[in-house]
This record gives sequence, structure tokens and C-alpha cells, in this order.
Amino acid sequence: MAQQSINIGTTANDGTGETIRSAFDKTNDNFTELYADKTKFTSKQDITTTSGTINLDASAYSIFELTGALTTVTLNIQNINKGQAIDILLSGTLSSAVVTLSDDFTTSAINRVGATELDTAATNIIQVLCIDDNDSDAILTYAIAAYAADTTP
Repeated sequence: MAQQSINIGTTANDGTGETIRSAFDKTNDNFTELYADKTKFTSKQDITTTSGTINLDASAYSIFELTGALTTVTLNIQNINKGQAIDILLSGTLSSAVVTLSDDFTTSAINRVGATELDTAATNIIQVLCIDDNDSDAILTYAIAAYAADTTP
């Protein structure tokens, strides 16, 4: 649903604006949409699949954690929008992992930021940002890094 604007009339109390009921109905609809979208940016999907193509639906989740012993996997990013970021946590065994990123756009570029590559001896995080979601010319960027618990930045 697109945002619903409330007609406030030309000047105060001129009778050309919406009724109070209609205005608050639109207000409720706008808030319902905002709160429904909020969950997709805070939801985490735990994935135990260890090989093949794994679909990551960015319209439903913002965090994906793969916990199994990965072998050869293609992480297929679906339904990501411009400006949206997702986190992919690789916390399973990676010693023989070969990970490839793909997406559901017709034509796209997936670009790595920085020189860091998958560290198969550590837990990794891949952060993906959608720069452009034009189906015929989409751009995704990603950065990858090993991480460990540490409270001293």
C-alpha cells in the first residue's frame, strides 16, 4: 500500500478537508503498514541447509544465520530493495565451504567491498547492501569479515 495522505482542506475549518473518521482511518492504515514492515527488518531466519541453492528472502528477514557444515552453497538473495541491508552469518563449520552469492534480478552486478574473503577457519558475517533495485540493472555490494566475541572495540 502506498502512503495515504490526509486532505486537510484549503484553510482551517473551511469544510473542504476530510472528516475526522476518514482522516483517522488513513492514519491507522499508514501505521499498520509501518508496523508490518518493521518485522522484516528485525526478523532472523536460522538455516540448517548445508549445500545447493539457499533462498534468502529479504522481504521477510534481515538476518540469516547458517549453522550447518557448509559445503558448496549458492546464497540466492531475493526481494531486496534499494537501500536495504541484510546480514548473513556463517557460524557453522566452513572448512570445506565454497560460497557464491546470487540474486533474483534479471540483470545485476554483485560487488565486493574491500579485499577480505571468506575465512574458513572462523565465523564470518557477510553484509549485503542493495544500491539499486532496477530489475534490469540492479547493484548489490557486500563486505565479509571474520568475527568473534569481543567487548573492546
